[in-house]
Amino acid sequence: MEEKIKNFNKISDYTKTVFSHNQDLIQLADNKASIIIGVISVLIPIIFGMDVFISTNEKLLKLMVFLYISFLISVALLTITFIYAILVIIARTKEEYGDSIFFANIIKVELKKYEVFIKNLNEKLILEDYIKENYAIAKINEKKYKMFRNSLIFLLISVLFLIFRYILIFSCLTFTT
Repeated sequence: MEEKIKNFNKISDYTKTVFSHNQDLIQLADNKASIIIGVISVLIPIIFGMDVFISTNEKLLKLMVFLYISFLISVALLTITFIYAILVIIARTKEEYGDSIFFANIIKVELKKYEVFIKNLNEKLILEDYIKENYAIAKINEKKYKMFRNSLIFLLISVLFLIFRYILIFSCLTFTT
């Protein structure tokens, strides 16, 4: 019997560690997405500010179609980046796995039923609940990091496009008379 308890404790500790690690990964993904949103909030005013300067510069009147299209592309790329970053923060699964850990599952039942459930918990049920919850959290992490990867790719494309755009604009300003 004592061996069974030790084995349960090891498995229980392991599932709790997995749970905690996956929760940390969720927090990390959310923090990274927030940083990307912050970068976008810095880039948007720069784009609009530069375009006000560009639209008033006579040397660049010949390039207005290019400038307008490249402006729209820049804003579109950053909008896509922003959407993916928001999706990182709100990513959840549609499936329900655990019963007693996740708050949304807890509030679905009446208090009395939840009390009965908690009072009747045993080691096996607790372990099963942790396993289900770990699986659900892993699915959430999978979604979050897929969206984060897409957000990061679009951010890099946006930044490279903006660098290319401004190099072109400043070279036109420098070399036109």
